[in-house]
Amino acid sequence: GLQIAGYADAEATATNSATALKVVTLADIGVGEGLVIRANVRKGSGAAASASLGLKVNATQVVANVAVTSADNEAVSGHAEFVVWQQTTNHLKGGYMRVISHGAAQGTNSATAGFDTNAPNATITSITVTGVTGDAGLSFGVRDVVVYRLLTT
Repeated sequence: GLQIAGYADAEATATNSATALKVVTLADIGVGEGLVIRANVRKGSGAAASASLGLKVNATQVVANVAVTSADNEAVSGHAEFVVWQQTTNHLKGGYMRVISHGAAQGTNSATAGFDTNAPNATITSITVTGVTGDAGLSFGVRDVVVYRLLTT
């Protein structure tokens, strides 16, 4: 099952510099516990450039910012899901990001990325959704970030 461990509802936006869009501080999530993070995402119009999304667990960027929209000059909205599987010694890249977005020109776009870096094998105290756009005239927003603890017993 899932249990809500943290929530942030106000929108945060980024432009063409890498930004910590949303930080959710958690009551300590123990070593070896898994998480599911879900969020609404949107890209504004105003430039022909894509928007990218990533994830930090504590201070470790486990998913680098990956393009999750087309580069069409159009408004796009969608949903992101990150899974941080139970981390144990020698199994620290057990996680992924999946984003499904939709815009009139791009249609439905999906992006998936695995962990680039080992997740910390430690108590998890914060989750940060990161983002960047390919143009300063373009905004990328994240809101309604919900962090769920995976209940295994």
